[in-house]
Amino acid sequence: MSTSHLPQISAVVPKEGNGQRAGLSAALQALQSRDSKEFAAALDERKRREREWANFSRDKRLINAGGETEEKHRGNAKWYSTTQLSLEYRNAWLAEKVPGKVFLDYACGNGLETLKAASMGASVAMGIDVSNVSVANAAETASREGLADRCVFLEGDCEATGLPDNSVDVILCSYMLHHLNLEYAYPEMRRILKPGGCVLACEALDYNPLIKLYRKLTPEMRTEWEKEHILSLKDVRTAKRFFNVGRIRYWHVFSFLGGFLQGAPGLFRQDF
Repeated sequence: MSTSHLPQISAVVPKEGNGQRAGLSAALQALQSRDSKEFAAALDERKRREREWANFSRDKRLINAGGETEEKHRGNAKWYSTTQLSLEYRNAWLAEKVPGKVFLDYACGNGLETLKAASMGASVAMGIDVSNVSVANAAETASREGLADRCVFLEGDCEATGLPDNSVDVILCSYMLHHLNLEYAYPEMRRILKPGGCVLACEALDYNPLIKLYRKLTPEMRTEWEKEHILSLKDVRTAKRFFNVGRIRYWHVFSFLGGFLQGAPGLFRQDF
């Protein structure tokens, strides 16, 4: 893959120091040096479709174009604007767990959580995503915001990251597990997580009848795999085979209604 937009690994993860840190540095260098086309060609059909969708949905040229394409394929963005309570909880959790730690933004998208972790003082802030467009976007933003020397972005497979065993302190899963096969994702996270490490998963559950209807009426907004793999409590129970699952919090039982009301005159004005 082209690495012209990526920072030097040695600047983010010095090779000097303990053997674990040196092993992580070497693994990251190897992952960044892979050829993007060869990586994509080696993906199975499901992962290639996920990659294609992510590349399309995060293409800045299409985002800026607006119009029918944006509304048709990005209309679900309005739901995320109603999740302030869980966002505040996530930010507080990161502020507590991240400083001085090796952090991984799992399926990082455009890398916003990776950048946040870097600004919170992570010793290493990594983001991995199957989408090369997302990785390029993330690296560009890190450079623009002066965080490139504290972030590493990898085009990679979340179900087989290539990271060393026991190399990550903190993993964040932010609205992305439904894009993965959990039979592989759970054990992979467990493999790379250090003893005493922690994972925060912020995910939608497939129970709200109105949201389920909305998903059914807007199939163009998601991949075939995603449609069939919104998480359930069965997936939470499966996670207990790999992790010590702590307190489960439920958010936004009714706040999703705000998504329907966006654009209504005066309801979301902030100039008063």
